[in-house]
This record gives sequence, C-alpha cells and structure tokens, in this order.
Amino acid sequence: THLPVIVDPSHGTGLWWLVPHMARAAVAVGADGLLIEVHVNPQAALSDGEQSLRPETFERMMNDIRPVAHAIGRDWQVGTGVASKDDLPLHPQPPASNRATPDPLWPAK
Repeated sequence: THLPVIVDPSHGTGLWWLVPHMARAAVAVGADGLLIEVHVNPQAALSDGEQSLRPETFERMMNDIRPVAHAIGRDWQVGTGVASKDDLPLHPQPPASNRATPDPLWPAK
C-alpha cells in the first residue's frame, strides 16, 4: 500500500509483557511505525496501565527492534513526545514511486 502501516501492540495485546514481542514481529513484517503506551508508573495510570511499558522497558525494546529493522533493510528511529493533529499534514503525500495510477485522494501538486 502507499499508506503507512502503523501497529499498536499496546492495544493489540492489552498486556505489557506481550508488547515487545508484538512490536518486534510488526517490524519484522515491515510495519512503518509503532504506537506504544509508556508510563513512568503504569499501576497509577488513569487508563491502560496493564498495557503500558515503563520507560526503561521501552528503551530496551527499541534497542532489540533495531537489529530486526536493519535485517529487513529498514532504519528505525524513536519519536519523542505526543503527536497532535497539528503535527500531521492534512493530506500527506505518499512517495510518487509508490503510485501506479493517479489517486483522487492524493491529488498531484
């Protein structure tokens, strides 16, 4: 697809200890991004604590994922902060090389 594939292992598994396994598998099959819940004190989280990673577990998971990404010819970067609607373009353009035919949802500029 010309659209990025983002995988959410936190909600997809619901259990913090499964998140790293699902994230690694998602990267191995070519996911373009991951949505991971991280909390400094998951037990005190107002929601989703059981699926939230502690920062040190997140860091270890990302270090484990990098070799998987490199094995399939991808570079993997860690984003920081929380994305908001203002961070994202209203109509992002996929790379032109991925579009075989014009798409009305992705008008040419």
